[in-house]
Amino acid sequence: MTDSKNDPEPAAPDRAAWVLNLRRLNEREEDALAPVFDERWGESEDTHRAFLERFLSKVPSDGSVLDAACGTGKYFGMVLASGRSVLGVDHAAAYLALAGAKFPQVSTEKRDLQELLYREEFDGVMCIDAMEMIPPEDWPIVLGCFRRALRPKGWRSPSSASRRNSVNSFQEQHPVVRQGSRMLLDVLWLVHRPDP
Repeated sequence: MTDSKNDPEPAAPDRAAWVLNLRRLNEREEDALAPVFDERWGESEDTHRAFLERFLSKVPSDGSVLDAACGTGKYFGMVLASGRSVLGVDHAAAYLALAGAKFPQVSTEKRDLQELLYREEFDGVMCIDAMEMIPPEDWPIVLGCFRRALRPKGWRSPSSASRRNSVNSFQEQHPVVRQGSRMLLDVLWLVHRPDP
């Protein structure tokens, strides 16, 4: 018989390991969705097209854009038609394979948003409908990666949480973000990076 008072408490799961495991699980789920992604979600909504047109109007006409969490390249055509170049990044290899088949002239790289290594390489960074998949404690990391990827005077457009209600709800549910809420509200809109 064991004495329950002396039994050690089970170890709490390590949050960082859990989040990393969740990222890999999401990657596998996204890879599995790839064959039907364009059929189900391949059409751009009017709101997204208008937002992207506004974003592109702020990027130099010969500028380069990082499409972070590009999926199957849903927005590559709009970026290319505007005269800008684009690099697509996603964590799902199957999405990137489809994007590459549709737009062989566009380079793609398999990366998590938390691990972008770019430094002052892009005139604009766009991330459409992906930030809601990022754990709250990783938002500052991802937004920092976006900022570092931008050339001075570059533009960033994470649109997933661009509605104030979504941001307010997110902050209420995730107190870790509340401390920097002013910064967060500011960068979730089309934001100019000032000169260093």
